[in-house]
Amino acid sequence: MAASDVLAKARDMFGRTLNALCRAVLLFRPPWFTVNMGSGILATCIWRIPYEVGALRVLGCVVFYANVALLALFLVLLAVQMVAFPAAVERCRRRMLHYGAVPMALAAVANGVAAFPASDVRPAAVYVGWGLWWAAAALAAGASALLVCLVMSREVDSLESVTGAWLLLVAPLGVCASVAGSFAAQLPPSQAAATLVVGYCLLGAGAPLICCIVVLYMHRVAVHKLPPHDAILTAFIPVGPVAQIGGAALSLGVAAQDTAALSSAGALGATMYHLGVVAALLAWGSAAFWALHAVLSVAYQRRTAPIPFNIGWWALVFPLGVFASLTADLGEALDMRAFGVGFCVLAGLLLLLWLLMMARTVAGIWTGSILGGPAQPPKDPDDCGV
Repeated sequence: MAASDVLAKARDMFGRTLNALCRAVLLFRPPWFTVNMGSGILATCIWRIPYEVGALRVLGCVVFYANVALLALFLVLLAVQMVAFPAAVERCRRRMLHYGAVPMALAAVANGVAAFPASDVRPAAVYVGWGLWWAAAALAAGASALLVCLVMSREVDSLESVTGAWLLLVAPLGVCASVAGSFAAQLPPSQAAATLVVGYCLLGAGAPLICCIVVLYMHRVAVHKLPPHDAILTAFIPVGPVAQIGGAALSLGVAAQDTAALSSAGALGATMYHLGVVAALLAWGSAAFWALHAVLSVAYQRRTAPIPFNIGWWALVFPLGVFASLTADLGEALDMRAFGVGFCVLAGLLLLLWLLMMARTVAGIWTGSILGGPAQPPKDPDDCGV
């Protein structure tokens, strides 16, 4: 074979590879970070299953490490897209709602670091995860400020446009507040106190916004009925933020009690803990209601036609994982077997759901149906249609 032929083939292969990379960058969308959110919460829930099964621990580690690699890939794709293809970012401004998934993905990985069972790497890993938490908290604050801009702009101009996806910009505040409690329990007293203060501030900022949007969404359902058929899965999103309020209050309360016990503020720590338990019980009941509402909503809409698979289906995984984690927290705080059994059931459902979502996602990537194309972007209500 002549050298010119080899050079021509190499150029052709390089061109095809470059075109494939450019297409992947161009078609990348923020909702893909919900894959990291679901995978992160799954790893944490697997490690919390109260049974000594080596296979479960290995599975949790595999999911965690794979999720870290996937998050790094998604962050690179997002950064390259913003720099190289700014027009692709501006093509659909309403998808800015889904940039809230970025800090939640970071917080999910940070929470996995805090819960990682390998004790030989824990001391160094705690500070790495703590740094990720600070980055996620800063991004969460920015995402919430972005919500105010969206509401004041012409991008969201009617009550009918409200869906559960609105919660994606304020939910990171609750997620980061919950993770703050996980790290505060493992840090030195001075650093733990600072983390707790920031965590409670994040919870104070996020809880009222989450409650307001949930009420607004309920009003939207009462006036305009359920979301459209292709956006009905967003009905599951409220389960996560509502449960996260209780999980954050309880996590911070446990850490506050442990931290205050080392100082003269022991009574305050005990008070915060008991308030956290009460808040967690209230949030669990509310999250259970929204889970039932979501199931009935999807069942009602599915009577007309099957719901097509898209990346928005991952909105099912993270809320279920947060609800399962809250159930486990209450089981530990109240020492009630019912919550422990409920957590095991929910963790099993979470694993099955994650496997189903991952199989459908990989199949969609292989066939290209979940990616779409520049001329015909994917019909994903959780991307541009909310």
